[in-house]
Amino acid sequence: MSGLRAILLSGAIVVGMGGIAHAADLLPPAPRIEAPVVDPDPDFSGWYIRGDVGIGLHRETDMRATPSPLSQGSATFVPQSYSILPAAISGSPFVGLGFGYQFNNWFRMDFTTEYRTSNFSSQDQLVHTNPVVGSSTVLRNFYRGNLTSMVYMLNAYFDLGTWSGVTPFVGVGVGLSRNTLHGMTDIGYSNVFAGPGAGASSSTSGNFKSRTTTKFAWALMAGAAYTVNSRLKMELGYRYLNIGEARSSVPACNAFGPGLQSCSVALEMRRSGIHDLRMGFRWMFASPAPRRVAVQPPIVRKY
Repeated sequence: MSGLRAILLSGAIVVGMGGIAHAADLLPPAPRIEAPVVDPDPDFSGWYIRGDVGIGLHRETDMRATPSPLSQGSATFVPQSYSILPAAISGSPFVGLGFGYQFNNWFRMDFTTEYRTSNFSSQDQLVHTNPVVGSSTVLRNFYRGNLTSMVYMLNAYFDLGTWSGVTPFVGVGVGLSRNTLHGMTDIGYSNVFAGPGAGASSSTSGNFKSRTTTKFAWALMAGAAYTVNSRLKMELGYRYLNIGEARSSVPACNAFGPGLQSCSVALEMRRSGIHDLRMGFRWMFASPAPRRVAVQPPIVRKY
């Protein structure tokens, strides 16, 4: 009798375990856990102000004398040759302010006003003869002065995406530059090297009144901006800036060399191209809307 009970109990356990396994097979599969849904950055527009400081490095800039000294002949003054060296221009520190509008996440425009200053030097050489007495003379002039510019630019920028808060960009700009040559002086030496009076020398000097020339300006830019917070961005960039020509007035002569009594020749700097390194900031008047994150509801299983 006890053996029969053991057999029946063993059979019940086997049947029960089979029913539990069958019930487990009937449970629905566990749902997949989806990642949170994050909206892409919304297009953002708004006004901003900007400020910049930097330093510009000039190429050697071609110089020209107008009218050419070769055209200034007379019976006792016959020009033979003339040459003038490119202007050597110092680094030009600058500071700028502006305002702009960001149209969306990849395009913005701004208007800037900028003040920059530098100094320069150049020299020329004129060889002339005096047929009346049969002498030949060489005249050398050494020029020094200052160049300041007010630059007004309309700029367009294309942002190229953002990684870890850093946004590279490229841009172009067009505008006007008011270039002023001032504080210019001319120190020269006239030497007779052939004919009567050979070996004699004399000094020449003069100064120039300030003169301002307004010219077309253009720029190409590249750089990167770093997002400090939702309103403030810091920029570091490179710019090639062309501010056009600058012209001097005619000099007032203080001491005269042979044939230079008229002092009627002005100087012109030709198409001054500048390589700028600049740092700046942009301050947005409004913050962009925060991104919306849609989180899946918690998983609840009912048995």
